[in-house]
Amino acid sequence: MRAFSANGDRAPSHPPSGGPKGSWQYASAPSANGKTVPKTGLDPAMGAICLAVLRRDGFVSLDAKEKPGYVSTSAFTRPVGRLHVNADIKQGGRLQIELLNKDDQVIAKSKPMEGNQLRGRVEWLAPAGEALVGQTIRLKFTLTKGSLYSYWFAKSDTVSPKGDSNDE
Repeated sequence: MRAFSANGDRAPSHPPSGGPKGSWQYASAPSANGKTVPKTGLDPAMGAICLAVLRRDGFVSLDAKEKPGYVSTSAFTRPVGRLHVNADIKQGGRLQIELLNKDDQVIAKSKPMEGNQLRGRVEWLAPAGEALVGQTIRLKFTLTKGSLYSYWFAKSDTVSPKGDSNDE
């Protein structure tokens, strides 16, 4: 449902800015013949300033319901840094990640992840870190009841005010 008239919408006044949990987009809109004024007693000619907060990397996701789904990456050279994910895992769901070698053999499994993980650091059941840097690997994500938005490697867990890792 739209809150503004088709001819009353206004373009954003400036490009999106970063917030701690995603992208912030401000816009302004006039009232639509007094029909969108939310409170009684306000001037029907008043407009509104609007804020949309968009989840980091939240435009596209891979989704799974009760039946587990999985997706594997193409082979790539393992970079330096820890693996992080942006995923929203619903109650009763989970995300688990496997590291596969060039022969598609599992060489490491993550601890299962649950909940809303905007910048979730992947923890491994056994050490799977720096010894694999420079080797050809693939990642296999297995998800139940959730959405996987993105993954990345970062050298540290520090996060800038924009929500981005400082050293990606």
